[in-house]
Amino acid sequence: MRVGIGLVGLGRHGSRYAESIVKLVKGAELVAVCRRNLPEAERFAATWGAKKVYGDYKDLVRDQDVDAVIVATPNSSHMEIALEAAENGKHLLVEKPLGRTVEEAEKIISSARRNGVNLMVGHSFRYHPMTLVSLKHIEEIGQVFLAAMCKRQPKVSGWRLDKEELGGAIMDLGVHLFDLMEFVLRERPTAVFCQARHVLGSDVEDSFVAILDLPRSTIAIIDASMSSNSRMEKMEFAGTEGHFTADRYMREARLIKGESRLTIPMTGPDATVHLLLEDFIRSIVEGTEPPIKGEDGLEALRVAEACYRSSETGSKVAI
Repeated sequence: MRVGIGLVGLGRHGSRYAESIVKLVKGAELVAVCRRNLPEAERFAATWGAKKVYGDYKDLVRDQDVDAVIVATPNSSHMEIALEAAENGKHLLVEKPLGRTVEEAEKIISSARRNGVNLMVGHSFRYHPMTLVSLKHIEEIGQVFLAAMCKRQPKVSGWRLDKEELGGAIMDLGVHLFDLMEFVLRERPTAVFCQARHVLGSDVEDSFVAILDLPRSTIAIIDASMSSNSRMEKMEFAGTEGHFTADRYMREARLIKGESRLTIPMTGPDATVHLLLEDFIRSIVEGTEPPIKGEDGLEALRVAEACYRSSETGSKVAI
């Protein structure tokens, strides 16, 4: 079985999805692409061999040759496209965040369930070597009582700094880290205190720090910035029996237990979209639930909304 893919959103993420479908993922075919600017959509289709081009996503989701739709548009439009696709019986892979709000995410989940289609959220950080090496070794440090994750990147522009498009560090970077923290620790946060800053002077936050309370008395610290002058991405865990840290750009992890210090090389691809897609396609072919469900995207949004409330009020907020 070959799964026909319709791709809505042909920017940077759209290009990554297209390349993965064409070059790396078995069992998938890029059938159709969509962008409001038709000449640009046609150039994109020619580059990646898509058979059909649409200027309106409503036409793409009605295409009988399209089995699944990838939503890779700016954050603000995810819900409307996802709902239309689900109502037309298309399986869904939606880039994070799943929606603008918890309410929107719940509507998408409900529509996918009602129409019997798979819904997967693009939390691709779960597949990164930094995450995989952490999952492999975290049990060796005992009960984790302190965890920290950070993601900092150079100054951004465009819709990522546009409030109407749901830009900002919390929604664009934070939701990845909120999902990742829960995925690695297997704990769902109960409360958060967050502070955000507008370093670049835009109408959305470009940097934030969040302190999360977790059920087993773990404290988790997450910080992210879209206004850094360099890239940094790390995760660190302190446990009752040791310490573990992994650094994406140093390409290594370190496990410390007493006087023992072990350096662990990080292997595997830095690009992870094809791994996400492979799981999505497999879930469709085998009729199983995808590994990153709509509910996972919903939980990340719950934390994000609580971060905004905390930042606005200056108080800790229950999640």
